[in-house]
Amino acid sequence: DYKVTGVQTCALPIYLQFAIAAFGEAAVSKLVPFLLSDTVEMQIGALRALGKTRSTYAGTAILDWMGTLKPDRNREHYWRVEESLLALASLADLRVLPTLVVLLGERPELAVKPLALFNLPETRKILEGFIHSSALTQDRGMAAAVLAGIDPNFEREHERLRFEAEKEQLARENNWLIGGDWNQTISDPGPDVSAILRDQDSDRRAAA
Repeated sequence: DYKVTGVQTCALPIYLQFAIAAFGEAAVSKLVPFLLSDTVEMQIGALRALGKTRSTYAGTAILDWMGTLKPDRNREHYWRVEESLLALASLADLRVLPTLVVLLGERPELAVKPLALFNLPETRKILEGFIHSSALTQDRGMAAAVLAGIDPNFEREHERLRFEAEKEQLARENNWLIGGDWNQTISDPGPDVSAILRDQDSDRRAAA
């Protein structure tokens, strides 16, 4: 059952992807028509197989196909873009790097893994810069986690950012509990939380 149920699945089994991709450039012309399939699962399978061909023509085919995609907010469109970027990174196709740099600032969840896949000094430097930027802590933590998987030296930074993200989330929850505003700044929530715990309203106490 390859129905999409919240996690991207693939209509081409992994062994078949590798078998097809083993033909390298010769497999590209056979795989490209699957990008025009009516099902996102088949498209994902084709993209993953193309990413294993090590062919420049595969990168060109993917880029051309991406140019035909219409902007959409649905989940399937997101998966198409995500898998395309990962396939291009697997092919080490440098033509996608400018797009990834832009996406890192706008949609980091789409850019971090492809940049890490390149595993070049330049792409690692881009990710390191992002980790120390003013981007959201959870996004910087995601980048640190990916880098830690490549280089254990980033594990400490990953743990630090994970802890910071947890603190920020707890602060947002306190803000909502006390003032009904996630973005409200409360320097010392202790007295307000204590007051809620003494509140006669059982629902409000339970929320605390």
